[in-house]
Amino acid sequence: MKTVRGLLNVQIIKNNRSDHLLPVTDRVDDDLVRAIIEFQRRRGTAQTGLIEPGDDTFRALLEFSGPRSMRMSQIKTDSLKQAEGLSLILY
Repeated sequence: MKTVRGLLNVQIIKNNRSDHLLPVTDRVDDDLVRAIIEFQRRRGTAQTGLIEPGDDTFRALLEFSGPRSMRMSQIKTDSLKQAEGLSLILY
């Protein structure tokens, strides 16, 4: 969740939007769901408020390129995967 919140915050900054930045926590709350729905709306994907492996929102976040095509190293990606884990159970 921290990674998703961080990516959504970068999108808010990159697009010069007036949205409030999300606190980078590992909780799922109403603010996160609203931010996901807004991201989905802007990307033209189904506005479910969910992100599931392999769906359009998931792919859009994976393809995300931050300022100046910022990319995370494979080592950091692997570290985040290990630290955050994968949960296929809905909250």
